[in-house]
Amino acid sequence: MRLAEQTAILGLGLAVLILPAGLAVALVDQARASLIAPQPIQYLLHHPPDKTAAELQANPPYRIKEIGRHNRLVPRVFLARLPADLAALSPDRRKVVFASTVLPLVLRVNEMLIEDRQRLESIRQRAIDGGRIENWEVRWSLRVARTYRTGQPQSLGQVDWPALLQRLDIIPPSLGIAQAANESGWGTSRFAQEGNAIFGQWIFGQGPGMIPARRPQGSGHRVRRFNFLIESVLGYAQNLNTHEAYKEFRRLRAEGRAAGAIPDGSALAATLVNYSVRGKAYVEDIQSLIRLNRLEPLDGAQLITRRGVAAR
Repeated sequence: MRLAEQTAILGLGLAVLILPAGLAVALVDQARASLIAPQPIQYLLHHPPDKTAAELQANPPYRIKEIGRHNRLVPRVFLARLPADLAALSPDRRKVVFASTVLPLVLRVNEMLIEDRQRLESIRQRAIDGGRIENWEVRWSLRVARTYRTGQPQSLGQVDWPALLQRLDIIPPSLGIAQAANESGWGTSRFAQEGNAIFGQWIFGQGPGMIPARRPQGSGHRVRRFNFLIESVLGYAQNLNTHEAYKEFRRLRAEGRAAGAIPDGSALAATLVNYSVRGKAYVEDIQSLIRLNRLEPLDGAQLITRRGVAAR
């Protein structure tokens, strides 16, 4: 998270813990590409709420059904994990609580991506113009280029800027919510409840993970475990933004950006045939989730800034 970010907690009124600078930087190192900055980064932990799913549904911090119709601004309300009793709600109420939880997280990750993208664009332009570039900006840019798998540049002149900027971009909220709902059963799966794994990312070898109950014999994959929900969203965005299987997703998104359009979750979902072994059937399921749950308006949502005005 950013320095001194104002974080609201879904439990309302809960304290926020600020970690020591050394551990803070280590956590950010694991979570995102913005690793080298001129000042130490303070990472604000999001503590679990003291509310049940029913209480959150009865007294939500904002009403997601109003987003896109009467209002596009979403409060900075971030939940560390999903309520344990989410499955006890009726299907419709469960969907509201789940989507209301995931939306601010996707928007925050998008905000981080845009901040990094704008920083890179500034560095690139100064490099072209012969302007001043700090040493930490050079190191950071090279680290981001490697993180986003655009080569192993040793100088700014070796950075593949078009490829990097195509990868460093936002995820449509409607798509993120629909895929998380599909993978986690609207937040009720064991992986979502025990490991904050709402996208079901697989890992092999070392790393914290959970063994699927029906994993085929001889298979070594596990489902990645996360400390916080936002780390799952970060991992999901990193996957779409770097994996070779999703280059068509990134190409279509870049075309939309060039035309000045807001990324369309349903349209971009059509490019994710390789996301699941189910192929086109999976894509159709995601598009149906977006359409039937009326998630399209959420693609225009934005987080409220400290001054109450959202910025893109």
